[in-house]
Amino acid sequence: IRRRLTDICEQVDRAGQIIRGLRTLVRGRHSERSPLLIEECAEEVLQLVQPELRKNGIRVRIAASSSLPHIEADGIQIQQVLLNLIRNAMDVMKDTKLEERSIEIRLGVREEDDELEVLVRDNGHGVSPEHLDKLFEPFFSTKESGLGMGLSISRSIVQAHGGRLSAENNPDRGVTFRIRLPIHAPTPV
Repeated sequence: IRRRLTDICEQVDRAGQIIRGLRTLVRGRHSERSPLLIEECAEEVLQLVQPELRKNGIRVRIAASSSLPHIEADGIQIQQVLLNLIRNAMDVMKDTKLEERSIEIRLGVREEDDELEVLVRDNGHGVSPEHLDKLFEPFFSTKESGLGMGLSISRSIVQAHGGRLSAENNPDRGVTFRIRLPIHAPTPV
């Protein structure tokens, strides 16, 4: 019980940090950047959503290249982006057969572009081609009860870090979100 309570307290603290980070972004303040290992960042987010993943029967697999570099980033903001992408993936798989529900997170380096690349791939129903281009527009949502702000804010966070966030339908089914972040830190905005 103590271990569970400790886990809950840590998750509440992380959620509070994410909310404070969003407030900083919305208010236009400078973010606090420091060396970040993206694999640790992804694992912390997965710990945060583990109860939801387990409840919904969703398996997650992380595939990371060896020796990923540190990047200069606001870890809380990058966690917010990953959290949003993982939660979106969980939402779109509600109608997917239980045994087929999975999320794949790939972490690697695009040496030719000197970028860190993060892929979040689900096997949900995908997005219609006419909606794919609108996914990142404020107030656009493919979810019945969605506000349409999560992906817009996520793209703003990635762009503030000098990176890009895009989405594409998978050849078979589902969607892959692609985050590309510079390995060498851009000048803060």
